[in-house]
Amino acid sequence: MKILFIALTLFLSFYVSASTMEDAAKCTDNCPYPRELYKSDKNFAAELNDNLKSIGIKNPLSPEGLLNGVETPVERYGDGKNFILVGSICGSDCFTSFKFLFDLNTQKMKSALIENGKVTLMGNPTQDIVNFLLKDENVVIPKVQTATAERNDIPANTIWSFKDPNGRVLWDVCGGKQSSCTIVLAATNRVAVVNRKSTNGCALGDFYVVAKPEKTWNQYDTGTCSSNAYFSQGTMNNGQYRTVDVRLNGELVKRFPVEYWSLVKSFSGENRPKWKEKTTGKQFFETNE
Repeated sequence: MKILFIALTLFLSFYVSASTMEDAAKCTDNCPYPRELYKSDKNFAAELNDNLKSIGIKNPLSPEGLLNGVETPVERYGDGKNFILVGSICGSDCFTSFKFLFDLNTQKMKSALIENGKVTLMGNPTQDIVNFLLKDENVVIPKVQTATAERNDIPANTIWSFKDPNGRVLWDVCGGKQSSCTIVLAATNRVAVVNRKSTNGCALGDFYVVAKPEKTWNQYDTGTCSSNAYFSQGTMNNGQYRTVDVRLNGELVKRFPVEYWSLVKSFSGENRPKWKEKTTGKQFFETNE
């Protein structure tokens, strides 16, 4: 009976701690504290440790560590699709404060350490993130230096260096050299990419469309996450344009007219054809090339 009680206690303690990040991902009130996430979630702990280790600080949350003061519950922000956690932890006297933003989609952390009014940035945050983290602090907000050199780990002059509207680099989302992504359709201005390892846990995978001229990419809703669904190449307009289709049990769930989108881009803006009347009559027109 005693052994059963111990086993049950261990199970319940594991269950509670294991669900802390899940609670944080859904909370609107009574959110977990950073230390709870640090103890229960390996990715969160690793990101926090790596951020501070990059400026020479180890074991920050130990009793003798730099951040052994008060903390506030994390706050969750999101747009219905992408969510972040924001929180802060103080040193013993709160002249030292660690402010962080943890992206629940990418599992990456950006942070700022404030020590006696001096700010040190970690995790390569953008200027918008820095402004957000420090908006309530009485400090001089540092200007983020924009990197001019291309990253050495990304193949040069390729789509993999492009970012989405949230700043996610396609190379990173696809797992870098151990890529989980495949190009399934390439047109002049648009490229369709399937990520077999979904960032949202979708069994089907994620679907991205890269806009080459704009040097950006976007993720699209696939309409289903069934493990029985699959991507296939189709056509539209009597075979005129290639598409990427999502099918389930042979039935079409969603169609992405990638080649049509590419063609629309080709004939937009300055590339849009200009028409003039032919000299042979007012009922006929020709392109002005």
